[in-house]
Amino acid sequence: MTIARLGVVGGGLMGSGITEVGARAGLSVVTVEVDDDAAKRAAERVEASLRKAEQRGKLTADDVAAVREGLADGTIDIVATDHAPHPMEDKECEFAAAAFGMIGLETALSIVQQTMVDTGALTWEQVAEAMSARPARIGRVAEHGRPLAVGEPAHVVLYDPSATRTVTPGDTASLSRNTPYAGHELPGRVVATFLRGVPTVLSGELTEGVHA
Repeated sequence: MTIARLGVVGGGLMGSGITEVGARAGLSVVTVEVDDDAAKRAAERVEASLRKAEQRGKLTADDVAAVREGLADGTIDIVATDHAPHPMEDKECEFAAAAFGMIGLETALSIVQQTMVDTGALTWEQVAEAMSARPARIGRVAEHGRPLAVGEPAHVVLYDPSATRTVTPGDTASLSRNTPYAGHELPGRVVATFLRGVPTVLSGELTEGVHA
């Protein structure tokens, strides 16, 4: 019998450990918790453990390639970011005391373009499925991830894949600045976004009244 999917009930120390082992083995893992806060803590445990493994050199180029292959073949369902910005004082301290995570919302699409689209691993239609349509279905958010058609909610992102930009932490719209891509040149640029037909970003800038 071949095991392709793994379900974990509870994301405590044991559950998060099983989640990590299953994910690194190439399985599609779903971990459930009693509420959103508990699920977030479980995700942070896995993230912290993976970060330590990377620092110890236990994550190899083959591991990175396997993750990309998993996204391309559908083993990994979605690409998402947990946008929870922390003030600088919570990040610029002893490593063990620092708040978990990094900002990734504003660079996520560019990273996916660089690693998956420009390499030929995904089409733009597959990117829309992994970053919009499928997350909306999983989260049961009915009006999101919809096609561009008359009568559909006008949730639209206009993106220029031919542009390039250098990531400058001080230029981010987020209240946080802790990005690992500082100084990196990334492809693509979000030109505009619309929520229910109302512009929230125009010419790459947040519209008045919109906050990160």
